[in-house]
Amino acid sequence: MSHTLFRGPRSLVLGFCLIAVAFALTQLLQVNGRESPDTRQYVAYSLMLSGQSREQAAAHTIDYYCESERIRHVQNARVDVASFMNPGHGGRAYRDCRKYEEDRVRAVTAQGGVSGYMSLFSTPRMSAIFATRPGYPALLVPYLAVLGLKWGLWAAAVTMTVAASALIVVLLRGLGMRPPAALVGQVLYYVLPVSEQTMRPMSEGLLLAAVMVVVLACVRLLHGHSPRMWLGIAAAGFALAALTKYSETLLIAGCLALVPAAMVVWRRLRGRRVPRRTLALTALCMGTAVAVQTTVQVLDLPSARESMQDLFAHFSRPDVPDPWHRLMILNGAFWVDWVREQCITPLTAALLGAGAWGVLRRGRALAGIMFAVTAAGLLNQAGHPDVGIGPRLAVLIWLLPVIGIPLLWAGYRQVEQLPGGAEGRQTHPQPVPVPNDIGALVRADPSGVPEVPRGVAGAGTDGSSARPGTRSRLRVLEVWGRLFVERSRGRIS
Repeated sequence: MSHTLFRGPRSLVLGFCLIAVAFALTQLLQVNGRESPDTRQYVAYSLMLSGQSREQAAAHTIDYYCESERIRHVQNARVDVASFMNPGHGGRAYRDCRKYEEDRVRAVTAQGGVSGYMSLFSTPRMSAIFATRPGYPALLVPYLAVLGLKWGLWAAAVTMTVAASALIVVLLRGLGMRPPAALVGQVLYYVLPVSEQTMRPMSEGLLLAAVMVVVLACVRLLHGHSPRMWLGIAAAGFALAALTKYSETLLIAGCLALVPAAMVVWRRLRGRRVPRRTLALTALCMGTAVAVQTTVQVLDLPSARESMQDLFAHFSRPDVPDPWHRLMILNGAFWVDWVREQCITPLTAALLGAGAWGVLRRGRALAGIMFAVTAAGLLNQAGHPDVGIGPRLAVLIWLLPVIGIPLLWAGYRQVEQLPGGAEGRQTHPQPVPVPNDIGALVRADPSGVPEVPRGVAGAGTDGSSARPGTRSRLRVLEVWGRLFVERSRGRIS
């Protein structure tokens, strides 16, 4: 049945492709200049996976990184009131970058302690954090081999961004949205701050695509579609996310596990049978969280404590003795400042509120899943409350408005369902079968029986309200009552 998700009208496929191409063309305006210091770690890791030595990977990474620094310097100089008349070509910025990076590589090489896929751009403790994230570097290998560093990193970012937007369209179509509403989700993914992060040469693009695989599988599973297949897809999504960023995957799995677990408890308290698919999803999410945490402990991978030492000491100063206490104090200040900013410019809060409203209208299961993903994003931010990199760490929260706003915009009347229970294809509403005399009565009175669509919006399998269909059925009962009155008066034979 799931193949019907991908069988949409040609206008949907054409519209998706046109929007994706337009997005890719706009991204050509900034091919270089998006890098961050962490980009060096991922690029060097990918080059080592391609067969280069650690020193060769470092040299090629410096070439790319410093060229990006040069381009960004020139772009900033062109709009700086002190230098816009003579912005130059960034030669000095390039030379300064190369000198700094080469000196750092020589210092790390002399220090020693670097092994495996650790790079030479930071201390071994910092490099060990990135050496345990093979997902994104492995993805880059074919792109860099064919297109080189500059275009390979750009193409990989575009591919992951478009892939995630395609999963959003599939999810919205599976929820019964018409093609225009589903494409609104794609557009929102491109125009909201989420794409700014996924287009950077970092792991966020791949992570968001993996999370969307998990979200799609969880929604379809809770709606009763092919449990075995969607469980396997969810497990694959979790595995890909763990290879990309296992710390964030732990948060996502833990938060998602609360959704089916709460459904199990609710049904038990009300004396209702718990579907096996809900129990299976609970076991999968909890099992993923336990497996990730066990792997971290057994393999002695960098944990939350190392992340906090990176935050407070940057591995260049002695470790702080009370990282948890400092984290609590910093979080208090960080979130008070965040609330203050939202009160002054509440755009983010408004978008999150609109997204929450949209998923709540669609049903409890979808709302629970999206709230869990949003909570994981907020917890990830709370684990590293650094103002400088905040938007990147909390990127998961933007999936809520991306999915919720199209549902809110379309409303119940634009939701449709496929024949046989599968959702997603536009169908024409069928009139309620009534006797001929009812038909005559309706022709005589235009306010008579309305047509009642089968599988109207709001009567979804996730327990959402069925108010439009209820109103139509009440109208039918009203006309039947009128027919009885007319017969009793002898006006209808």
